[in-house]
Amino acid sequence: MFTAKRKGLLAFFAVLLTVALISCAVIFALPEKTAHAEGAQTQTDEGQTDQTATVKSAEELKSALDSKEVSTIALGGNITANAVIAKGRTVTLDLNGFTLTNESDHTITNYGKLTIKDS
Repeated sequence: MFTAKRKGLLAFFAVLLTVALISCAVIFALPEKTAHAEGAQTQTDEGQTDQTATVKSAEELKSALDSKEVSTIALGGNITANAVIAKGRTVTLDLNGFTLTNESDHTITNYGKLTIKDS
């Protein structure tokens, strides 16, 4: 038979276990990645506009790298190209599950600031 003290202790641990399980469920339910639609714009902490371009060809990749408005480039397919990040440019290249293969020499020549991720 349980005494009142044991029942209280058992109830305390049951509540503690419930809180721990709910906390784990909330943590694992949070989205890991945020997807951006093609041409999406978000505001950075510095107040600058961060425009995302989804590219599917070497020509689109070159155009996005040349554009000063685009700071995030997501691949929309496998691309064969040589990419150059200009001095002073900050670019995030999202491989998006695809590959960027070099035509010749180096795949990416980086003179600026480059972040590569694969969402």
